Amino acid sequence: MRTIPDDFDPTVVAAIDERLSRVAVENSALVPWAIESGSRAWGAACRR
Repeated sequence: MRTIPDDFDPTVVAAIDERLSRVAVENSALVPWAIESGSRAWGAACRR
């Protein structure tokens, strides 16, 4: 079910996964989906 574009930095993806896992453990919560809803989701990321 998980789809990550090839151009996403694997280090950043791993950091996000770690952060979501930590939040879930610290708050006794489940994070079934984390969805990008910003400009990157539409392929229009800001290129600063």
